[in-house]
Amino acid sequence: MRLIVKSQVFYWLVITLVFLNTACVASEHYGQPEWFTEFLKYAEYVFSGIFICEMLMKLFAMGHRVYFASKFNRFDCIVIVGSAFEVIWAELKGGSFGISVLRALRLLRIFKLTSYWVSLRNLVRSLMNSMRSILSLLFLLFLFILIFALLGMQLFGGKFSFPSGHPYTHFDTFPVALITVFQILTGEDWNEVMYLAIESQGGIYGGGMVYCVYFIVLVLFGNYTLLNVFLAIAVDNLANAQELTAAEEADERANELPDDSESLDEPDSEQCAIDMEGKADGNILEMQHEIDEEYEEEESPFGGPRPIVPFSSMFIFSSTNPFRVLVHSVVSTKYFEMLVMGVICFSSIALSAEDPVDEDAPRNKVLQYMDYCFTGVFALEMCLKLIDQGVLLHPGSYCRDFWNLLDGIVVFCALVAFSFAGAEGSAGKNLNTIKSLRVLRVLRPLKTIKRIPKLKAVFDCVVNSLKNVFNILIVYILFQFIFGVIAVQLFKGKFFYCTDKTKRFARECHGQYFVFESPDDLPHVETREWRLRPFNYDNTVNAMLTLFVVTTGEGWPSIRQNSMDTTEEDEGPLPFYRVEVKLYLWMKG
Repeated sequence: MRLIVKSQVFYWLVITLVFLNTACVASEHYGQPEWFTEFLKYAEYVFSGIFICEMLMKLFAMGHRVYFASKFNRFDCIVIVGSAFEVIWAELKGGSFGISVLRALRLLRIFKLTSYWVSLRNLVRSLMNSMRSILSLLFLLFLFILIFALLGMQLFGGKFSFPSGHPYTHFDTFPVALITVFQILTGEDWNEVMYLAIESQGGIYGGGMVYCVYFIVLVLFGNYTLLNVFLAIAVDNLANAQELTAAEEADERANELPDDSESLDEPDSEQCAIDMEGKADGNILEMQHEIDEEYEEEESPFGGPRPIVPFSSMFIFSSTNPFRVLVHSVVSTKYFEMLVMGVICFSSIALSAEDPVDEDAPRNKVLQYMDYCFTGVFALEMCLKLIDQGVLLHPGSYCRDFWNLLDGIVVFCALVAFSFAGAEGSAGKNLNTIKSLRVLRVLRPLKTIKRIPKLKAVFDCVVNSLKNVFNILIVYILFQFIFGVIAVQLFKGKFFYCTDKTKRFARECHGQYFVFESPDDLPHVETREWRLRPFNYDNTVNAMLTLFVVTTGEGWPSIRQNSMDTTEEDEGPLPFYRVEVKLYLWMKG
């Protein structure tokens, strides 16, 4: 049994079941047919049974001490037991116990993949290592929010009542005061709350300006100090995790050295022959690499003398061919490179001067002929470099350089666009859109990156950081997905509202009603409509989009308020009906 549990087949079988369970949980949405609801119900029974069997098999094979020694096994056991309890309670009592979101937490089992993905494991390990520090900081932040919420209730409690109405952000009750302080810490519309507070205390000239000190202190110490410490903790633990993994890899390589030395102590004639062949191949590759580096290092920022490639170009021009030598002497001069850079600048200016609205404008015709000249210069440059460097097969050839390859693609697309510019009909119009690729020509100055050491170092740093950014993006999308699935189970079908705020149910939202815009004007009649808010949680995709808006912090207070006002499916909102929803949004933020 232990061999079965530890086998790769068992591991990948569990991972496959996790993905299938994830697909079933994520497919839940508002308005789904009854048969699909029944299918998800029985699928939940099947997956719960399978995961319970997996847990029991591991307990029997590994023993309870070894099994519960792993933190992930303990977490997995809690999620499985909680999910099974929720399913049994819902079946016996005919309703959810309110912890159905525990089923979505099983999606965290996907993190088992990190054991085979070193860089992603570093990131997850850094997050886990930073939890202790983050929890301490969270407690400190909660105390900070608590103190300022109580202080805000003392200063502004019952004061946010204006002729225009009662705003959603106020300090009249303790829960709403906590939400208001948290919104100020995020920096979203905090100045509007401050303006309301000043107006509630008599306005700018009535002594209300002194109360802005409350908001300034709150923003300075909360937003710019406490919240930014989270990032510092995560970055510090990420660096520690990478150092630990690098040390582990170094230990593994050190452990492999004795095996290599034993194999070297017993050489035979066949092994020696293989080594000699390997060395010969390695010397050839090393020579080619040195040739590539030589051409890269000897180029000055605007060209300059450099040796000709010691290989035949396009199987026609040898390295001593007079015509190729002449072309090489022209291409390798700094004046040629400066001329091309000047043409690039003029071409970019011409592209920016085009009129995209009126295609038949007189200046567009002039710019079109200028574009022919620019493209001809770039095509001539490409041809000269192809003759000088060769196409692809040998080191130092034209297509082995990324920037040359980009130039070639841009020139080719421009020539194709010109060839179809006079075509009539929809085909010619569609092919003519390839002309937009000519704007890539402005990227040609980036060729100077490899010729300026400091700029190249910065560029290499950016490129190398993309790997870590990709891993962070994977973890971010995974957390977005998990919170999106939880949000669907919490809020699906609850973001509907009637344009007439006096009507709460869909069956009442019909007919017409009066709209009073101002006391001095006569009301006008509008038709009642039952609408769905643009940002909602009716399916996983919409939920992830809504949570992305919440994460960015731009406009999230309206989503927060709509979430707290939700009641039941197919019912309209009630102000602050579910204040406890703020905890979910705080965790997501």
